[in-house]
Amino acid sequence: SSDTFFKDLLKNEALPVTTFDYMNAGSATFHCGWTPHRAGPNTTNNLREVMTIIFIEDNAVVTPPKNKAQESDLKTWFPGLKVGDKAASPLNPIIYRSKK
Repeated sequence: SSDTFFKDLLKNEALPVTTFDYMNAGSATFHCGWTPHRAGPNTTNNLREVMTIIFIEDNAVVTPPKNKAQESDLKTWFPGLKVGDKAASPLNPIIYRSKK
């Protein structure tokens, strides 16, 4: 299972682990997208809602997908864009430009 994979990875690589007993409704976490993370089991009958926001630099370009998941992400989140294109689409608008 993915849970076993990540537990083994964290143990074998001696990576630091931070845990929280719980989070209140409306709380947020901020972390790098490649940070292994998970939530505990939902023990209620209510659907757990989540919102994800990913920020990229305003001059980022589309890079070659390295696997099927990245190919799918490219098609889903950057429709019509190709490798080398500016990574901006109606689904990923530029919301802030640095003053360079």
